[in-house]
Amino acid sequence: MALDDDALRAELSVLDRLIDDRPDETRERPMTPAQTMARLREAVRRDLEALLNTRERCRGWPAALKEIDESVVGYGLPDFSVLSLQGEWRTTLCRRVTEVIRRFEPRLTSIRVQFDTRGDRLERVARLRIEAMMQADPAPEPIAFDTQIDSGTRLMSIADK
Repeated sequence: MALDDDALRAELSVLDRLIDDRPDETRERPMTPAQTMARLREAVRRDLEALLNTRERCRGWPAALKEIDESVVGYGLPDFSVLSLQGEWRTTLCRRVTEVIRRFEPRLTSIRVQFDTRGDRLERVARLRIEAMMQADPAPEPIAFDTQIDSGTRLMSIADK
């Protein structure tokens, strides 16, 4: 039995359904399943960029508050602005990015983060490749992001690839 278009439509988050991209229009135009999936991918990209550009608190928590790291208070990456993005620090950064995505982005599973060594060595930009499975109905979809880390600010910009 074939599924109808409604069964194939991915569900956007409440936030994304509330964002009004066309405030001049009084009614939303219906989206095709492909358009909905594209919006979902963009929403994940946007939220991932916000997550990776947020820095968590520098000081540790008292031992009795072990769950706090899993809460919104622990949201973001540790500050890595003083670290060299060479050698073992690359591995550490990839591991931390993976952990933070796993903790705070439930739409992504099977997360794999690698330092991308392709590109011009004279550029002052480091690159990460983030690959995962995006959870969407009716089936998960592979997704990949190319991430650039500005060497001065350590801010990350993420592009869907």
